[in-house]
Amino acid sequence: MDFTQKKFNFDTIKYAVIQFLLCCLIFLMVAFTSQRINFLLSLSELHPERSLFSIFGIILGFPGIFGCLVANEIYLISSGISLSGSLLAIPLNFLSGFLPFILWKLFTRKDSWCNTCRFRISSLRRLLVYLFVTLVITAINSGFTGIYEAFFEQSVFFSIETTIAFMNGMIFTFFPGLVIIIGGSYLNHVDKIRMNGKTEHHELSIFENFILIFSSFSVLIFIVIGIKEYIVYSQIVSNSIDLSTKICVNLMILLVSLLVFLIVSSIFFEYRVLPETPETLSPLDSGETSASEGGKTGYSDKPEDYKGLVFAKQIKNVLLPQLFPTFTPCTDVDIFASIKFSKDFGGDFYDFFLVDETHLAIMIADVTGRGVEAALFLSIAKNLIKDKIQAGFLPEETFSDINLQLCKDNSAGLFVSVWIGLLNTETGELNYINAGQPYPILMRNNQPCKILESAVDLALGVSDETLYSSNTITLEKNDKLALYTRGVTEVENPEKESYGQERLCAFLNKYKEIEVQEIVEGLIREIAIYSATSDPQNDMTVLALEYKKS
Repeated sequence: MDFTQKKFNFDTIKYAVIQFLLCCLIFLMVAFTSQRINFLLSLSELHPERSLFSIFGIILGFPGIFGCLVANEIYLISSGISLSGSLLAIPLNFLSGFLPFILWKLFTRKDSWCNTCRFRISSLRRLLVYLFVTLVITAINSGFTGIYEAFFEQSVFFSIETTIAFMNGMIFTFFPGLVIIIGGSYLNHVDKIRMNGKTEHHELSIFENFILIFSSFSVLIFIVIGIKEYIVYSQIVSNSIDLSTKICVNLMILLVSLLVFLIVSSIFFEYRVLPETPETLSPLDSGETSASEGGKTGYSDKPEDYKGLVFAKQIKNVLLPQLFPTFTPCTDVDIFASIKFSKDFGGDFYDFFLVDETHLAIMIADVTGRGVEAALFLSIAKNLIKDKIQAGFLPEETFSDINLQLCKDNSAGLFVSVWIGLLNTETGELNYINAGQPYPILMRNNQPCKILESAVDLALGVSDETLYSSNTITLEKNDKLALYTRGVTEVENPEKESYGQERLCAFLNKYKEIEVQEIVEGLIREIAIYSATSDPQNDMTVLALEYKKS
């Protein structure tokens, strides 16, 4: 482990400890404050601190959950609860934080565009997921309250206490949680950038700003209405439970009204306002992704240019494989790839697919040009190649035929550099053609990385007189192969020095023993640190394959 890795691990642990301590402090401040207010106002069952388990669970995961657990134990013991009694609450409180964390990850795991900040409320879908998670955990908590009342207090399951617990959870979780989550997402991302030594400017998206403003305004309304309701009902209701119930009922009606208005407004906002607005895509969305996209969306001041770039992005998202399986029946191959798109979307793409039960095709390519034209051209080229290969044509036959077609119907003058390999998963024999792509790098155990220097033919679409020739290599058990586009080696640091093939080989030599997914993701991070920017000038694509058969 080098110094950079040690520093990263130390910073990560330190960051988690800071999160844990902050959650403890915030929980205790809210708990003791609410306890004092309840005592002064003769209220009961109003416990906003309980909502922090769900909120911090979603945002921070285990540091937030354990921070709240420890703080709650301190609060209960200091409030006169016995140690044994306080320990009994730990499983339920842990569930209150862990279940929202798991549900959130479950429903947002496909949002690969948001890897850098998993808990963002940046779309209507995520807003509805948050509402669902809040309802589920609040219902479970109030259900446990009903069980406790039924078994230990000889009360009915659906008691006043159960109802208050449900309303208490919704009132103190939904809108305050939105404010904390959106604010926390911004601070979390900025801290990650700072930890990496970068000085980038980041803003929330328009949708997030809308939700943040609405939620903040809603919290203020709840405070004002809550004070008003207390003043009114405290004069006519003496019982603390009845007083709490009346206040909660009125606040719950207000919550439902604001919630309906928020959802309707969000639907209109997302489907009517945002598609016409270039600033919809926030700089917080920058970063690599493994399947669909990565990088910040660039746009000009012209709305039509912006729409064209979004269209190009959507085309690529459809074309790129979204999953990286251990192939069935080819279980002896592991593969992973990642693209980091430039701000104006160049023409990089990759693909992999089974030709039959024993042959796997792997492809990486780069189309000249940018935007919609490049996206459409890559769509044509990719589908032509895939159709030919799956029909049983050899790579050299495929390239020769497709090259003639692209040269004939290519009024835009575009061309595509492609590396394609056909791997026999039974024997390890890899038959490949390189039409204008950088040399792949072979990683073998106990050997330095080897650059596969072979004949490089012209890219497809350059000349209709080009003849293509294939090369063959046999992969052995645990051999790995790294493919990449020129954007990887040509990326420059602030001193205008290219990353280069030498640095790439050094990186692969150092980490060739780890899994291909870790290699790809580590290389993308390495390049981002080297270039000191999340906005590359060219697309960067990396694909790594491991052959595991004996």
